[in-house]
Amino acid sequence: MKERDCVIAAIGKDSLHQNWIKGYKNFDLHLIIYDDSYDKYKNDTEYICSMKGYKLKLVYKYMNRHPEYLEKYEYFFIPDDDILMDSQNINNLFMLMRGYNLQIAQPGLSDSYYTYPHTLRNKLSVLHYTSFVEMMLPCFSKNALRKVLHTFNANESGWGTEWHWPILIESNQKDMAVIDCLKAIHTRPVQSYRPQNVKEGNDYVKQHRLNTSISIYGYVPRSKKELKNNGYVITDLQTYHTYLKQLDKIAHYLITSLHQENNIPPKGMDGLEGVILFFINYARISEKRHYKDVALSLLKQVYHMDDKTSQPNLLAVFEQINIKKIPKLIFPSSETPSSPTSTISEYLYTGFTLLALLS
Repeated sequence: MKERDCVIAAIGKDSLHQNWIKGYKNFDLHLIIYDDSYDKYKNDTEYICSMKGYKLKLVYKYMNRHPEYLEKYEYFFIPDDDILMDSQNINNLFMLMRGYNLQIAQPGLSDSYYTYPHTLRNKLSVLHYTSFVEMMLPCFSKNALRKVLHTFNANESGWGTEWHWPILIESNQKDMAVIDCLKAIHTRPVQSYRPQNVKEGNDYVKQHRLNTSISIYGYVPRSKKELKNNGYVITDLQTYHTYLKQLDKIAHYLITSLHQENNIPPKGMDGLEGVILFFINYARISEKRHYKDVALSLLKQVYHMDDKTSQPNLLAVFEQINIKKIPKLIFPSSETPSSPTSTISEYLYTGFTLLALLS
């Protein structure tokens, strides 16, 4: 059977691509090995080669060596090698690209390290339309890739080129999207802020006079019936976004407090244990992985743990706590959430009340 779609990835020794092909897949996998791990992966696919360099430039060279692939395939998914996905989610990505007539899109990020907040998954929507899809895991239609492929060769790092893509495809505000109903995890912290990359990005944007603001043009919501059947209390997108913004402010306040105050009690739901529980659940709701890292760091501090085996076990205990009961543990006499004013307890009370509504 000839596949209509393909995944092209530049990969190294720690690549997660083998997860992409577990189970049934309806796409071809193309691998470009950028380090010395060719022998490790040579049997993973018939489409494999070895080249040194940065991802987009490697894909450009690969496609120029094989121009027939632009004729053979209809959609091209180009993820980083630290993206954790399964074959079903990738199959669904291609299906949704077709179903919504998308030219450039990416899966929404779950439990991830991220650069752009709008790329994080919105749990209440199927997708949201946007002016910006990042180079971390873009998917292109054949026509879109034809129009943007030359930008992959514009500089070494590829930085700055994503801002050009909507212009080159003459986007109509309904053909670029972050697809929220898919699950993709960016497993490693963003690490590539090299001064040369930043310079290349700035130079490219300046050369082409590109607008670097990001727009969201609308959402395709999941049905309220589906959401309620899955246990969601809040099903209105505007309310959901309002509560998320409030939670983000609370998270920032708590981070600032941790840096400024030394007298936060270690135990209790109005102390560091409460902060740990808040960050664990905020990471789950917001999909922002680094808050779970903060929680783990605090666990080590509060419980004096150096044993790496004990840390995830205790983290799992905190993850099982029913947060809907927490507000009354902090302020037993309160009946309604108070607005955050100044104390850790008040912020935590409001935070847990909102988290319970969004859980």
